[in-house]
Amino acid sequence: MEPSYPGYNVPLRDNIEHGDSFPIGAHWANNDSVTEMLQVREVFMMALMDQLTDKADWERKVFDDEIVAKWRKEAVTQPEDDLYALILEDKDLGRLRKPRERMINEDVFECSKASANYVRIKRLMSTGIRRAMTWYRTWFTHPCRSHFFPAEIVGLKGAVQEWAGKGDVIVPKGAEMPSTAQNIPEEFWSDSYQWLPANLKFDDDGLVMFTSYVNNLHPEKYPEIYKALEELIDVAIPAWNQCLPLHIDGNEPHKAGRVDVRLDKPKDCPDNSDEKHWTPNIKSEHVKTFQLEDKDKSDYDYTYESHGDYLEDLDIDSDTDEKLPNLDDETSQVRSERRESKRRLRAHREVAWKRVKDPAELPLPQNFEHIDYAPQLDLRKKFNETGLQVIVKMASIELTPEKPQFPLGSWHIEGQLNERICATALYYLDSENVMESHLTFRMASEAEQSEFSYGQDEYEWIERVYGTLVGSMSSDPSLQVFGSVETRPGRLLAFPNVL
Repeated sequence: MEPSYPGYNVPLRDNIEHGDSFPIGAHWANNDSVTEMLQVREVFMMALMDQLTDKADWERKVFDDEIVAKWRKEAVTQPEDDLYALILEDKDLGRLRKPRERMINEDVFECSKASANYVRIKRLMSTGIRRAMTWYRTWFTHPCRSHFFPAEIVGLKGAVQEWAGKGDVIVPKGAEMPSTAQNIPEEFWSDSYQWLPANLKFDDDGLVMFTSYVNNLHPEKYPEIYKALEELIDVAIPAWNQCLPLHIDGNEPHKAGRVDVRLDKPKDCPDNSDEKHWTPNIKSEHVKTFQLEDKDKSDYDYTYESHGDYLEDLDIDSDTDEKLPNLDDETSQVRSERRESKRRLRAHREVAWKRVKDPAELPLPQNFEHIDYAPQLDLRKKFNETGLQVIVKMASIELTPEKPQFPLGSWHIEGQLNERICATALYYLDSENVMESHLTFRMASEAEQSEFSYGQDEYEWIERVYGTLVGSMSSDPSLQVFGSVETRPGRLLAFPNVL
């Protein structure tokens, strides 16, 4: 069967939501490309469990009560102490102590989110393969470095000798737009640029073999690199099985692990028209005794400076620990001191009120329930006849005394819609004499939340509870941050192309 290439033998803008499909996060109109909102507390729960399962030998230590007590202490010394204290209950440890259910095998662990999972693998490649990859690492392989050969597949033998300098640029056929893609703007596809994948087949043992040339990688000079890539893809396939949600005929996705959020939605939503949410109750005992922290300084300074003299005219009860100047003293200096003290006290009380006023009633985490982490997908079986198409990139970052820093990466989804990238696997070969690096994940969420009852543009409380922007009037996108994972040497990360 001839491999498929968008713009050549399949429509460039085919959105492939008919039949079986995997989600692509480039645009919200694709199936499963938008996450259900997660409360900030749930994100903290996920981050905490990811941190614990990143510890060496965690699967044994989680049954040691003494070590667990130490973990609890470590957790509550991190930022947002009260939040960690609230979520760090036996519910979370129960999830971790369920023997090995989240471990596909000894090397693979799923970091479970309700909408999209990423999988980390600690297995190292064989010594010989690592040696080959290390030798090659300063070279650069990229999928855009070759022309396309219509009706031909560039194999491994004679790839350079027979095909170097040849190939065509595909002439755009016009802006065909199938009905499945009508909701997606044309710019999400490209008429002039496309990464080219390499083709692989499965042998009788279920292992992959390249059947076509990898762009910019000479197959006869570097056969050991091809073998290394094949082994790497064999390692990645179980992780892709674990994290890829498969839509069959547009129905609910078949997906391993958690499919629902851990926390129920708040039942009672704050009413912004209620006066108590706007008028500070500065005489409350909680307000009077509340101690501001360093993080409150900017809010205090803003309140003090922006409200100006109006703070002087607001009533401050005499029952306070603050020492104000004597009211009977008529000197202008004392009157000035008293006004200044009153302003500062009022600003302090107003900021304190913001911190202690009635919070929303938030539900507690659900009790621990069994989650089926068994893979719902087997790529080897599903694509046994057609094989896989994989886009290969190899890159190296070299720091020097003249260039001791590397800029932070940018948020992105891999590729354009016409490249049809459904998942990514990243292998970190080496990291020497540099600070720890991390990869952070986020996913689009719905801007409009019809399940909540709120007044026009009154969704600030939702944003505080869920940590994402809400409302179609927002100039910024609605995005849910899922946390980060350390990109340590020898680790492979796999995730769907919605993160």
